[in-house]
Amino acid sequence: MNGPASPCKRLTAGILTGAAMLCLAACTTLTAPLTPGLEPRLALADETRLQARILALAAPLIIANARHCPQNHPYSGLITTHIADWQAGERDHVRAAYGADPRAAVWIVAEGSPAAGAGLMPGDVLLSLNGRWSEPNARWHDDLRARTLPDALRRGETHLRVQRGDEGIELVLIPQPACAAQVRLVSIDLAGGRRQAVWMAGDTLFVDRAFAAVTPDDRLRQYMALVLARHITRHQPLPAVLERALQGPDIVRFALGVDAMDQLTRRGPEHAAPRWRTPSEAEIALAGHLLVQAETHVSLVSPASPASPASPAASGPEGASDTGSPSSGQP
Repeated sequence: MNGPASPCKRLTAGILTGAAMLCLAACTTLTAPLTPGLEPRLALADETRLQARILALAAPLIIANARHCPQNHPYSGLITTHIADWQAGERDHVRAAYGADPRAAVWIVAEGSPAAGAGLMPGDVLLSLNGRWSEPNARWHDDLRARTLPDALRRGETHLRVQRGDEGIELVLIPQPACAAQVRLVSIDLAGGRRQAVWMAGDTLFVDRAFAAVTPDDRLRQYMALVLARHITRHQPLPAVLERALQGPDIVRFALGVDAMDQLTRRGPEHAAPRWRTPSEAEIALAGHLLVQAETHVSLVSPASPASPASPAASGPEGASDTGSPSSGQP
């Protein structure tokens, strides 16, 4: 008899399909500092498309499941940029698309996010934050991204003044509680020993750029859910809603195979032994629940629209209508 598959069964079946090829590899915490803006990037249009995509995939998970997380963070759905973030070959494109020179500018606004609700748009130049005027240099933007804006959002209502064309506009940004404040693409330094492809550290969910570029949406969403489940179960007891699920027949024990980054770089056992990881029953059950909660959140709050959250058309002017998968090469 064929009946509706349970959330846990759907999750485990999807992951098992590719278990021999990919590994979660998100078991360790962040140990090396990441300097904002200094990671190698793809070309502008592909980088914008890829960053918008992972933000759209992660947002429902981190927002809808905020009540389960040990600590909430202020999510805005806003990503800013500055001309100095980009390599020399991309700077003219960034300047033309976003006006990110000499001041910082809005790069990506997630659809349905607090930033979108506040009226922020890609290409808005940041003039002031809570009455503090911006400075025309990269150092101010680095401080804004790492400290000033997160601190302001933690206090709640944040006032921004932006320049849009020839007009100055006052906007109010009210963040939303979430399991993570930011979702960031980074490039993993394999030579430095870092091998996890998706992980959480502090208030940020990190995703490796090369891994995101070749991983389908469903699989990437499953990895994000397992990372979030592991984060939750490490800090507090399993939510009571899942107690019965752990006792049912739908839990499937499985081992994820060769590390994802080893697979991507064709590193075999002669280079490094595969890292095996067996998610616990609690993690699997909770990940299934988190995915269902995220799907419910999307169906309740996301109206149908021509541009999907993962589309650059909803997040940036440059290359917005281009199709095709992100390039894996560097500019």
